[in-house]
Amino acid sequence: MQLRINQSDGIDKFLPFELCCKIYVLAQNPNLKHASTTFCEISKEPSVCADFILKKRGKKNFFIKNKKLISHEKNMFGNKQFIDFLILKGAEVGKAGKFMLLHSVKKHWHSTLNLLMQLFEIKKNKRYAIGEKPYDELYKIIVKPQILTSFSNQKLLLTALRENNTEAVKSILDAHKILPKLEMKSNQVFESHPKIYLKNISTSAIKVIFQKNNFELAELLTDYGLKYTEYPQLISEMSRNTNVQVINFLISKGLDPRYDCDAALLEAIYFDKNTDVVEYLLSIGLDANARKGKVLEFACRRGNLNIVKILLKSGAKFMPPHSEAFYNAINSRNLELVKYLTEQGVDIFTRESRSVSIACNILAGEIVQYLILKGAKVCIKGDLLISACSHWYERYGVAVEHTTNCKQELLSNTHNGKKQKIKKIVSLPKTITSSDMDKDLKITKLILDAGANVQMKNNEALIEAVRHVRLETVALLISKGADVCARNNQAIVDAVNYKCHKKYCSLVNNAQESEGNENQKSINSSSYIRYKLVRMLVEAGADVNAQNGEALIRAINQSNYRIVNLLVLNGANAQIRNNQALMDSIKQPDPRILELLLNKVANRQTNRR
Repeated sequence: MQLRINQSDGIDKFLPFELCCKIYVLAQNPNLKHASTTFCEISKEPSVCADFILKKRGKKNFFIKNKKLISHEKNMFGNKQFIDFLILKGAEVGKAGKFMLLHSVKKHWHSTLNLLMQLFEIKKNKRYAIGEKPYDELYKIIVKPQILTSFSNQKLLLTALRENNTEAVKSILDAHKILPKLEMKSNQVFESHPKIYLKNISTSAIKVIFQKNNFELAELLTDYGLKYTEYPQLISEMSRNTNVQVINFLISKGLDPRYDCDAALLEAIYFDKNTDVVEYLLSIGLDANARKGKVLEFACRRGNLNIVKILLKSGAKFMPPHSEAFYNAINSRNLELVKYLTEQGVDIFTRESRSVSIACNILAGEIVQYLILKGAKVCIKGDLLISACSHWYERYGVAVEHTTNCKQELLSNTHNGKKQKIKKIVSLPKTITSSDMDKDLKITKLILDAGANVQMKNNEALIEAVRHVRLETVALLISKGADVCARNNQAIVDAVNYKCHKKYCSLVNNAQESEGNENQKSINSSSYIRYKLVRMLVEAGADVNAQNGEALIRAINQSNYRIVNLLVLNGANAQIRNNQALMDSIKQPDPRILELLLNKVANRQTNRR
C-alpha cells in the first residue's frame, strides 16, 4: 500500500489512531463514504471507530489506551513503512511497545527497531526532602525511554539471537548509548537504556547461532564481552549437529574438546553423517578408546558403520568383554555392521548363544541366519528355541494387556489450593502384528534347522508357543517331534485357558469374523483361535482327561461350546470330579453346553446297560 499524504489532508487534526483507521479505510475502499459504526460521513465525523476494523477484518489484535497508540492488526499494520511513518508523526505506542519491538526483531525491521528505541518520555516523580513535612513536595523530572530493551529478563536480546538477527543484536547492545533528540533542562535527569551484559545468556540461545553457522554474530558477541570459556559444555553439545568449522571456531575461542572425558567425541558419533567431525576430533588428539571403549560401543549401538570404521582405523579396540560392542551392533539391526565386525575378528561364540538370542529378541531374521551360517551355537540349554517361541517385547519384561499396556503414574496436581494425587495413564505404543509373527516363525525354523532340541526342558518351547497362540509354530514343533503330552498334558490345558490368550487372540489375522460390536468380535475371534489350537493338540494325541479333566472344566466355565463339544467328542468324561462339569454347566448362559453333557452322560449309561 503506497501512501501519499499531504498537509492539506489534515494530518495534524486527527489523533494517530484515528489517522491510521482513516488511511486504511480510504486506501482499501476508495468508493466508501461511511467509515464508522454510526455511518457518519468522514467529512462530518473524522473519528473512525475500532469496531469498524474488527468487523471488517475479523481480527482482535488491538491494544487501545486513550485512543492514542499504534494498534496492531495483521493486515492493517503489516506494512513497515506505515509503522515508521506513524512513529515519526508522534504516535504513542503505549502497551503495544514491547510487542512491536519483538515484532520488528522477528521481521528484521531494523529502522522500526531503531525508531522504537529512540522514543523517550518525560515523567515527574514525587520526592520529599529530608526533614521537611510531607506536603512540601518536590518533583524530579526524568527523561527516560518509553520501552526499555531489557524487559522480561532480556527477552528482546534472546529473541534477536534465536532469529539470528545480527544487526538487531548490535542495536540492542548499543541501546544504552542512545541520547534523546531534545534539549535537556537543568532540572531534568536523563536515564538511558540499561547496559546489557552477556553473562547470563542461556546455552540454548548460543547454540542456535552455530546451528545456522552465523560466525559474524558469534564474533560480534565476543567483541561485546561474551566469553565462550564460561560454557565448557558447548563444544560437546554442538558436536552432534554441527560441522568442522563450528568445532574449530569454538576451539579457537579457548574451549577444550577433551572436556568431560572426550564427551565431544561421544556426541559426534550419534549420527552416521558426522564422519568429518569425528575425523577432525580424532585428528586433534581425542582418544578413540575414551571411556574404556564406550565410544566404540555407542557407535555400534547407533548402527553407524562409517563411524565404526573410522574409530577402528584410529586405533579403537574392543575392550573386554569385547563382545558388548558386537551385541550393540546386533541390537542396531544393521546387518552390514554385523558382517563388518565379524570380518574384524569379533568372537561370536562367546557367552554361548547370546548373539543369536539377541537377534531373536529383536526379530532380526537376516542376522540370525547370518550368525547360524557363521557357526554360532543354538542348541545349548534350549533357551534360544524357547525364546523364539514367545514374543520379543515380553522377553524384555514388558507386561502386555490385550494390544497395549497402561502404566499408572502418580502426579501432583493443584486443585482449589490443595495438592492431590491423580493417576495418569501412559500407553505403550508397541503392539503385536502379523509381520512380527511371521518373523518369529522364520526364526524358529532357522533354529530348528540348525539342530536345536525341540524337546529340551521338557518341551518348554511347545508350552510357550501354545501360551502365545502361535498356531503355525505349534504345528512346526509337533512336526519336529514335540511331545504334546509332556508335563501331564499342560499344553492342552493352556490352550483352553482364555486368560493366557486374551492379549494375543484379537491380533491373529486368520480368526473367524462375526457380526456385532468390536468386543464381541474379539471374543468370537479368540474362541475360534483357541478351538483350532485345541483341535491341533487333540489330533496330535493330547489326553483330553488329563489333570483330572481340567481342560473340560475350563472350557465350560468360559462358556465355550465349540471347545466343549470337541473335547466331548474325543472322549472327555462329563462326570469327572463328582459331576463338577455338570454343575458348572448349569451356571453358563449357553444352554447347549448342559444339553451336550446330559446327552453324553445318557449315552454312557445306555452303553453300560
